[in-house]
Amino acid sequence: MMLYRTYQSYCDRLRQDMYFLTSNGRLSEHLVDKIILQLNRVYPQILTNKEAEKFRNPKTLLHSRLSDLIKHLQNKGDKHCQEFYRALQINAEQVYNDLPSRKIISKRHLTVEDNCPQARINEDRTNRIPYGGLSLEESAHSSSQRIGNHRFHRDRH
Repeated sequence: MMLYRTYQSYCDRLRQDMYFLTSNGRLSEHLVDKIILQLNRVYPQILTNKEAEKFRNPKTLLHSRLSDLIKHLQNKGDKHCQEFYRALQINAEQVYNDLPSRKIISKRHLTVEDNCPQARINEDRTNRIPYGGLSLEESAHSSSQRIGNHRFHRDRH
């Protein structure tokens, strides 16, 4: 059975995480502002000054601004969404770690190992390839002893 990890784009992940991120109290106005400023200052190609001002407008509800920012980044493409995740991780690491998309990725990884113990066994075996009935560490150790003994015997003759 061949196992593979399906790729999920950052835009797809952001779509999946949107409700979590926009739920009340998850991200404070201060954190959202820090994320927007990072996207604008560190990555001006991600958010222009005009766009940053729009998403930081205190006259608009935080929930609306954050939803609009996420939709805007999704429309711009995967690189923009990736930079949002990077800014989120830097400014709100606990929120980033609690994202539903991150939990699914972790569960997928655990599920592969839990459902296929043979994969772990095979991985362990590839780390210890036998050479003449000995592991690499053992064969390297005994080879150095043999070489050392050989030199010793040669010097005695």
